[in-house]
Amino acid sequence: MGDPVSGSGKTQMKPQEEQSILKALVDVAPLFKALVPLDCMMAVTDTEKYLLQINGREIKLPPEVRPGAPLQKGDAIYEAVHTERVVTIVVPKEVFGVPFKATAIPVKDGSGKVIGGVGLGISLSTQETLVDAACTVASSAQENLAKVEELAASAERLARLQELLQSAVAQVQEQVNRTDVVLNFINDMSVNINLLGLNAAIEAARAGEHGRGFSVVAGEIRKMSANSASSVKEIKDMLVRINREVALVVEKVSEVSAIGKYQETAAREISLSMHDLAAAAEKIEKVAEII
Repeated sequence: MGDPVSGSGKTQMKPQEEQSILKALVDVAPLFKALVPLDCMMAVTDTEKYLLQINGREIKLPPEVRPGAPLQKGDAIYEAVHTERVVTIVVPKEVFGVPFKATAIPVKDGSGKVIGGVGLGISLSTQETLVDAACTVASSAQENLAKVEELAASAERLARLQELLQSAVAQVQEQVNRTDVVLNFINDMSVNINLLGLNAAIEAARAGEHGRGFSVVAGEIRKMSANSASSVKEIKDMLVRINREVALVVEKVSEVSAIGKYQETAAREISLSMHDLAAAAEKIEKVAEII
């Protein structure tokens, strides 16, 4: 609060003039209390006793502290009156049921003589609520920050693994495509073998009885050619299906990779937000300490 309250002149005041100053303070005290948005109480005293005591909604002095009651040693107003300086005392919850900060100033007359005191007690319940909330927010922010950073690191590792998987799948697809060359070679060889078996059968027919054994061999060659052609067709059909599935895998891996990168970016952004939240909680706690 400001400088101790005093009169405007420097001349010695009479007792009735001193009483007039204190009475004016008693009259305006309720107005000053109404200006304070927090729950508070206010008191005006002379150098020995209370002249006015206004309780707050929750913050209240005991019933014995009323107009006419003597000042108690250790109270903020008592100390302000006897030390002639502004005194601030934090009173714990255990004393009156509500924690509050009491600030008292000595009231002086025109000559500088202390003629009384004014005290204001502001409830610290709001401060405690803010501090508790700030601590909870800060603690939660730190815990979530650690989890988010872990998530971001996991997302980054996942993105790298997905890139490796995508590369491996692409190599598999390339190898599958190369099998077409081998199958075409086998197919051509099967056609040639079939022609060879056909020619052998023709020559065996010309040889008559002497070519009967050769005719059997020619038949087996043609059968092997037919089986080879059939196998090549089955393998081709199977490879077509494999290619289709590999292409689908490539597509899904690409989608998962994109999602992983998005998660990594989102995790980093959330991490920054958590840092800001923790900083805001610290500011709230500092503001609460000022109240």
